[in-house]
Amino acid sequence: MRSMRIVERLITERWPDLKQRAEKETDYDTLIAILGEIDDVLLVLEQRIAANDQLLAMRDGSDPTSNRLEHFSEVRMGGPAIRSQ
Repeated sequence: MRSMRIVERLITERWPDLKQRAEKETDYDTLIAILGEIDDVLLVLEQRIAANDQLLAMRDGSDPTSNRLEHFSEVRMGGPAIRSQ
């Protein structure tokens, strides 16, 4: 559950801050640095969610990769996407 608390914190606290900073930034070098931070946050989110999926799959005996693969193929094919606020 600690992993999901970190995910929630990243989404509710870190993401809005980075989004706001990126929207207001006019210096390209600083914007690139902010985009690097956003990339880091997304990587951490991906890792935490994957770890949580794997833990849940181990508990119920299902394949931990099947749900994730369906999700990624759905996103690539233009399925549901995360929209900014």
